[in-house]
Amino acid sequence: MVSPAKMSTSRLEKLQNLKGKFNLELTKADGSVAYSTTTFNGVDTPEVTLMMKAEDYAKILKGELNSQMAFMTGKLKFKGDMNFLMKLGTLM
Repeated sequence: MVSPAKMSTSRLEKLQNLKGKFNLELTKADGSVAYSTTTFNGVDTPEVTLMMKAEDYAKILKGELNSQMAFMTGKLKFKGDMNFLMKLGTLM
């Protein structure tokens, strides 16, 4: 995440109001899976899990792959609360 000092006021307010749990499952080249969980403001629900290849996640972070395009082409999958996922997307 970005330091609060470097965030816009609007983005910081969205982050402070976000409640829920975000899970990330990244499949590495060797087939193993790395797991990460972020809980926003101490609340476990709603919950969403994103699943994708680690290399595709790296491309999204670098701006080389659009997350919506990754979803539409099946490179990114999710399970859980879509509304929460959309709120997370506004932080990107």
